[in-house]
Amino acid sequence: MDYVGVKLLIALAIISTFAGIDAKPQLELGKLPECIGGPHDKLRQCGSSCPSTCSTPEPQICTMQCIINVCQCDEGYVRGPNEQCIHRDQCPK
Repeated sequence: MDYVGVKLLIALAIISTFAGIDAKPQLELGKLPECIGGPHDKLRQCGSSCPSTCSTPEPQICTMQCIINVCQCDEGYVRGPNEQCIHRDQCPK
């Protein structure tokens, strides 16, 4: 791992500590999360801190924070009640 990568891991650990987020899985070198939300769930190097879900399809207020190595749904898809990425039209009414 290069110097920049080490600095990013340290920054992630510090930010996660203050935000109350467990960053331990992402800090294990070479270990990335496995996306289990179906074919429209993809690993993003820099994902949104406010991903779309059926209950919040378009968050009104969201930070520009980059979430490193996170599984998120493709454009037009949202995280459904069963944690699968479904087309937003398929959300329960």
